[in-house]
Amino acid sequence: MGSIKKSVLLFLVLLFAVFTGCSNTETKHEDAIRHIKAIKTYYCKADISVINDKQKLEYKCRIYHDSKRGSAIDINDKRKLIFKDNCIYVTDKASGKKYIQNRNFDEVYHLAFIDDYINLMYKNQKAECNRKEINGTQYELISFDINGNNRNISKGTLYLSEKGFMPKKLIIYDNTGTEKIVITYSGYVANKKISSKLFKFNI
Repeated sequence: MGSIKKSVLLFLVLLFAVFTGCSNTETKHEDAIRHIKAIKTYYCKADISVINDKQKLEYKCRIYHDSKRGSAIDINDKRKLIFKDNCIYVTDKASGKKYIQNRNFDEVYHLAFIDDYINLMYKNQKAECNRKEINGTQYELISFDINGNNRNISKGTLYLSEKGFMPKKLIIYDNTGTEKIVITYSGYVANKKISSKLFKFNI
């Protein structure tokens, strides 16, 4: 009879541990989503890799975002794109040319902006959250379907550091689950004042 009681007690302890662990994990996921949604400004470096059947293209970028002024990205120190409303304001630093494009013209660079993910979070309340360990470091993963007509851009997974929920990597998959775009973030700073000059465009 004593052994039965011990077995039952052990079962209850294990059951409590499992439920506690699940509860803590869900709380962590919710905290990560709330943190990302609360971001108003940020800047960072981003290495963008675009993978296709023939080659892998690499871009060294700097990203700036202000919820009131728009988003800007410097690409290889050769081009600057400012995303504001439905337009892209392009400055070609090599040629000195400036021009304006429709926002729909870009299929790659806008994906690097964390605010695009924030917009998806507001539109799609259902997020797929997971936790993953890489080289001894824990990451919070938030995944969303990306609606559109491009079969090479079907789903995205954002990797956040467990401490501080800082974006570390964004992987874009095609409709077969193959990696097509990998964006690695570094030097990320959020909710700090950003110069308005970074979002100015004069022709």
